[in-house]
Amino acid sequence: MPSSDTGGVPPATRRIVERYGRIERMVSGLVAVLTGVLVAAAILTLPLLPGLAAALLVVTAVRVPAFGTDGRLELSTDHAPDAVLADFEGPRPPVLAFQWGRADRVRETDDGTALEFSYLAGRRSVTMSLESQRRTDGTLELTILENERPWGRYLVRIRDNRGETVVDVDYGSERRFGLRRLPQMLVARRYREAVLRTQGYEVRTSGVGLTVLGWDLP
Repeated sequence: MPSSDTGGVPPATRRIVERYGRIERMVSGLVAVLTGVLVAAAILTLPLLPGLAAALLVVTAVRVPAFGTDGRLELSTDHAPDAVLADFEGPRPPVLAFQWGRADRVRETDDGTALEFSYLAGRRSVTMSLESQRRTDGTLELTILENERPWGRYLVRIRDNRGETVVDVDYGSERRFGLRRLPQMLVARRYREAVLRTQGYEVRTSGVGLTVLGWDLP
């Protein structure tokens, strides 16, 4: 049966998540201000029709969902493989700390976990659903939906390496996003190692790829 997850976010993890949230809001605000400045400059400095066209181009470039990401992480931990599997199958997968760490509510459902967020003084809400499935080859697949729309997918492979547990994570976005989201992605990369370390995981290697309209950037 579905139930509410009453377990709190570990204090060390919460501090990193809150720091990430503050920087992310600051960066998002700067992007919004810069966009406004460029739009105003185009309208004020160019003739009317070219100015409007340039302003529309700026807004479109910032908002059009043209970008996607994928990547890979190799993590190590002294947690036992069974404990690591429980971490990734549970309501708070380590690689999604920036999501569940900021959720207003984390609750278990029949299909997995639901993260609930509210914005604009409660006038807008978003539900992120996490579902996990073990493949026949032992790989754990995490599927994430946002308001029932595909958001991302993670493939997790856990192996023992001479007493150390190694976790290989391949991930990719299932939806495109606009240029305004790229700075937020960079902020998340900046704090990713720190937030994983608070959960007992060290990042051994990492790589991120970026696509534009389905084309891989070099």
